[in-house]
Amino acid sequence: MKLVSILLAGVILSFQTVAMPASYTNENYDFDAVVAGIDMSERLRAGDNPAEEDWGVFFSHEAYQLVFSISGLSQAQLKQRYLHAFHPEYIPLVDGLAASEKHEVLHLRASAADLSWLAGYQQALPGNKVVEASINLAQQYLPESQNGLPPITFVYGLFGQNAFASGQGVVLDAYLAFLFDAVAPNRLAAHELHHYLYDKGLQGRPLDQQNPFERVLYHIQKEGVANLIDKEFLLLDSSPFSEDLKDWFKASMQDADANLKLLDQMIGEAVRTGREIEFAELQKALPLWGHSLGWYMTRTIDSAGMRPALIEATMNPFTLFSAYNRAVEMLGTDQATFSDATLALYARLAQEKQVQ
Repeated sequence: MKLVSILLAGVILSFQTVAMPASYTNENYDFDAVVAGIDMSERLRAGDNPAEEDWGVFFSHEAYQLVFSISGLSQAQLKQRYLHAFHPEYIPLVDGLAASEKHEVLHLRASAADLSWLAGYQQALPGNKVVEASINLAQQYLPESQNGLPPITFVYGLFGQNAFASGQGVVLDAYLAFLFDAVAPNRLAAHELHHYLYDKGLQGRPLDQQNPFERVLYHIQKEGVANLIDKEFLLLDSSPFSEDLKDWFKASMQDADANLKLLDQMIGEAVRTGREIEFAELQKALPLWGHSLGWYMTRTIDSAGMRPALIEATMNPFTLFSAYNRAVEMLGTDQATFSDATLALYARLAQEKQVQ
């Protein structure tokens, strides 16, 4: 192992490097983009300025392609994140970044500062035991029959404090997965795996993303159920997520009841007046893309002993709002509930899906 130091603006930044395998890829785990990320970090630390062609090759790895296609992160943004994390000319600019992006930069920098974590993490993965453990966790909120499951590969990269999944695949920041597994093994992967399986066809009647009412339901149901797998661990003091992010999520949860009322009011008004409404307007009631409101609702349903209703909602999401109302009634709380007008709208949409 060797120690590399950069003296810049009176601050010594130290990076430890270790011998790395060329890759670690099999049918279950793909680390090619991690190796490419480490190589890119070393070039930038040395003051190199990669050509756009070099960046294009770097971003062509499946992990980064998945990140760009599933999330809102662009190639230009990830390039800047790497420059701020590692390039001597950009490091002094980090303190001027927005707090959220600064945390992402520091996370990325830490992932390559001491690579001793990586070998140990890879050694824990051989075989498919992590995939199987993640399936078992996700299975709690999925129908029992899993015949014909598509092949599952977890694709790893180095990009920030996040993980993403859709029917296209599951991509995780390797360093975040390592840190999160130390707190709650396989939970982060299981959350994303739930998304993947949901989008791959366990959902009985796919929701129309062009219909604002169905898109709202998609985000609430998808994130709400998956959050039952891992979000309580995200908020622990030992969680690897930044305190700002945890505080942001907690604040959003405190507003969940008010946001449910707001969503119901907007939907009810649109139904009564016949006015077309855009998803962007309804999204005002969905901070964090439905993570907080969805978790608020699914926790309520689960607390009422209605987990079968959550599994039913995976196959038929149109039942989620009515299941939430029943759970509130069973628990006898004073939580906000959805109006008859909102429930009637989703019942009608469900009926239309059955006719199609």
